[in-house]
Amino acid sequence: MEDIFNKIADITKPQKKEIMYTYIIYSDKKEIKRFEDQNSDINIFKFMLNCQGNSMDYAFKYGGYSATVTDQDTKEIVNYN
Repeated sequence: MEDIFNKIADITKPQKKEIMYTYIIYSDKKEIKRFEDQNSDINIFKFMLNCQGNSMDYAFKYGGYSATVTDQDTKEIVNYN
């Protein structure tokens, strides 16, 4: 019986909300791809490697790529150039 009460307590406990981000990838200052509702950046890495064969660091420094990352909860924006 106590086990059932523990399960009910776990279900009604507030769940930790995942942080979701929006990633926008630019090439030569033109938006080329938007990734919304992302909780990891694996899709962005995959996309960037398919677009150009170099590392992300090389793409941002020398390849003309840039990105904007927005936290969907706080609306905080981080730019990568």
